[in-house]
Parts: sequence; C-alpha cells; structure tokens
Amino acid sequence: HGLRHSLPCTPSCVVSISVRSYSIDTPPEELHKNVPALQENVDMKNLALQSTTGRSSVTGVRATVFGASSSLGRHIVNQLGRMGSQVILPYRGDGLEVREHKMMGDLGQIVPLPFQIRDKRSVERVIQDSNVVINCIQRRRESRNFSFHDTHVNATHMIARTAAELGVDRFIQLSVANASPDSPSRLYQTKWHGEQVAKAFYPEATIIRPGQMCGNYDWFFHKFGWQWALPFRRPSIVGPKVRLQPCNHLDVARAVAVCIMDPLNTAGKTYEIHGNVCATREQFFARMQEVLSGRRTNYKIYRAWNPWVLGAILKPIYGVHKNIQFVFDFVRHYPNMQMLTHECVMQHVPDMYHDKQRFEREGLYTLQDLGLEPEDYFYWEARTLEPFYDRINPRMVDIQMRGKDVGYGGPVPTTEGVSWHSVAMYGHRRARRGMFNRDWWGPDAGEYDWEFHDQEIPVRYGSDIDGNSHLNQHVYK
Repeated sequence: HGLRHSLPCTPSCVVSISVRSYSIDTPPEELHKNVPALQENVDMKNLALQSTTGRSSVTGVRATVFGASSSLGRHIVNQLGRMGSQVILPYRGDGLEVREHKMMGDLGQIVPLPFQIRDKRSVERVIQDSNVVINCIQRRRESRNFSFHDTHVNATHMIARTAAELGVDRFIQLSVANASPDSPSRLYQTKWHGEQVAKAFYPEATIIRPGQMCGNYDWFFHKFGWQWALPFRRPSIVGPKVRLQPCNHLDVARAVAVCIMDPLNTAGKTYEIHGNVCATREQFFARMQEVLSGRRTNYKIYRAWNPWVLGAILKPIYGVHKNIQFVFDFVRHYPNMQMLTHECVMQHVPDMYHDKQRFEREGLYTLQDLGLEPEDYFYWEARTLEPFYDRINPRMVDIQMRGKDVGYGGPVPTTEGVSWHSVAMYGHRRARRGMFNRDWWGPDAGEYDWEFHDQEIPVRYGSDIDGNSHLNQHVYK
C-alpha cells in the first residue's frame, strides 16, 4: 500500500513505524498498484452475496459517504444502512445535519466523523477503514470560501488521491446530467472535470449522473410549491422551454446500492438517471398550479424568463452577487427574496432528459441497465405537494377544527418576538415548508383537559413522521 518500514536506532526495543512515501507530485498511475483490479478482488465479489440481508446484518461493506447531509446523501445512507453496511459520515460544523442519519442503521453502524476537505489528515481518518468511497459533494452556488472548482474538482482530487493511497477498493462519483467542459454553467463544467479526476485515480470508478431530482427534501416540488402556496405572489420560472425528466432520490440511491453490490458489471461505466415523465419546465410548473388549486385556468398568471436574457443582465454583477449571497440566507424561506445570480440562471439552460442519440454517442448507461425501474412521478407529486395543497385549500375537517379550536389542545404556543436566527434556520411557524406545521403542539393535548373527557372517539396518536395520516392528529368531540 505504498508504505515503507523504518527501524529506529533504539538499543532497548525495536519498533516498526510506517511512513507514507507519497507526495503531491506522485502521478495517479503510480497509485493504481494500491487498488487491486475488481476482477481479482475476492472481497468485493462476495459483496453481491452478502448485501441482500437487513439492517441488523453485517455485509462487509464499509462505506464513506461524502456529502451525506444533502437531500440525496440521506437517501444513499438509508439504502446502505438497510442492507447492513457500516457507513462513515464526514461532516462539517456541529453535526446536526447528520445526527438523524444514525437511525438509518443498526446500533454503531452509522458513524459521523468531523473532517475538513482541505486537511488531508482528516480525510485520511474518515477513509482509512473503508472499502467503498462515495463522493456526492455538490454545491448549487459558489461562496466566498469555496468556489465551484474547489467543491467539485479540488475536493474530488483530495478524496480520490487519498483513497487510492490508502488502497480503497471501490470509488463511486456522483455527477450531474449533461456535464460537459463547454457547458454555459460553471457547475456542469466543474462536475465534468471532477469526473476526469476520479477516472484518473480510479479507472474502474463508476460515475452516476442524476438528472433533475425530486422527492423528499428536494429543490423541485418544494421550490415550485412554495411559489404557488404563498399569498400575494406572482410566481416566476427561468427557462420555460427546457425539457426535464425528473428522477427520484430513491432511484439514484438504489443505483448506488446496485453499483456496490455488483462491482464487476458496473466498473468503469457512466450511468445517467432520468425519470418516467418528460415535459418542459413550464408544463411541470403549470401542472403544479392545477394540482394545488384544484382547478384549471386558461390565464397565465406566472412570469417566464428567458435564461439568456436574464443571464446577460446579471452577468456583470456576478462577482458581487456570489459574495453577498449569505445575506439572503436569512430570508430564503420566502422565495420572493431568493436572489438569482448569473450562475443560477445558467443552470436552467441545458435540457435534462433521455436523449437516445446523446446516450449512444457518449456511451452512457441507463437506470434500466442496472435492473431498476424509476419511481412514478405522479405518486411523488401528490405525496410531496399535499402539505401545500392543505395550505391553499384547507380540508373541511381542518376548517371545523380551527373553528372549534379543538384538536390541537388550544392555540399554538408562541412567543412575542422571533429572532432572526430562528427564522433563518427553521423558518416562521406559519411559513415553514409552506404550510401550517401541525407538530408545534401535541395532537393528544386535549386528552388532559376536563372538557374533553366525555369524547366518544378516543385520541389517536401518531404523526406524519410515523407514516400515519394527518387526520389521526385530530381530536373529535
């Protein structure tokens, strides 16, 4: 594994110390000898036989997932945890983003560890005991501390080089659909360069390119649902004629799990994942308005921006925009205040759909080549937009309960003032995630009031987190 042993000149005892002989100038070809070919790796071959068991099993998969706190990362961790893998979660900050991930696996199998991507020692610490490394680090925008090149190229170089030096068997790189060196978006350009870096250190690395992703904690349904659900709002979209074919987070997570379980058939391939419905962004946007309002209108009440025109307007001030974006984080829960930069607009230019000619030209593989079928778009549309529908058109039972002031145990407790920090981090209680949050006050609070002791229907416990219907949270008198 690229280590040499040196003996200290101590007369009393002899100790073997491992000293790393690599430097930053070591070419990737010299590191290939540390990683055995998957065809000759017996341990990786046996993973396909051991990875069909449950969360309490031990399959031998020890995976390090970079970017686990993202909406895609949590689904990948859940897929790995449900087949009995030990997962290392590198995180920055206080670790609150990955704290809930520990419930996705058996006791002690999900291990969060702090790291800093520019500190090689911390990266070695989170990789050293793993046999699979998954890199799904991505930022939708630049910041003062990390540019797109730092996030998608330099970070990939640090992770791939360190994994190759430590002899990690498997490397999976998450990219983005239509990544190319001549893309108008810097994000897609740097994502393509990150792929080349991963292939340089791992010729048998698997590249997964998700298209427009949707589902829980997404930036597709929630972004559009916010705009239609909030009052006094004229929604706007950028790139109305762009063709999209949204895929679900579960599709991508399952693809990653299959690539781990079947390393021989997926080594060195690039998979681009799309969903089962293809339409323009304007069609998706108008359909969400029909679903949320419950009726179809012939009037176009939203604004549509040409990305090239809007991008030309914003390009001269992009240098200032990308350095002051953090100011708008305090009001990011109200989409009217979200700031569109030149880069955000350019990300709406390329199409994201299954183009058969491009797939054949670039040698790309699909989700069906992994033996998987995409999730139904309409099912997740209804499931994800339901909270926003309740906000626009309250159901009759909600109107009755609000009139009686029954079911929540009284008025929702609140304070006189709300700090900027709490609003920025968690949102206002009536605007958070675009709905009235029913978890602010316990659904069983009325059980302890003398007024409700003679109720005919007993209190039914449960919450949306447990998978029950929101109707179970009401108390009937």
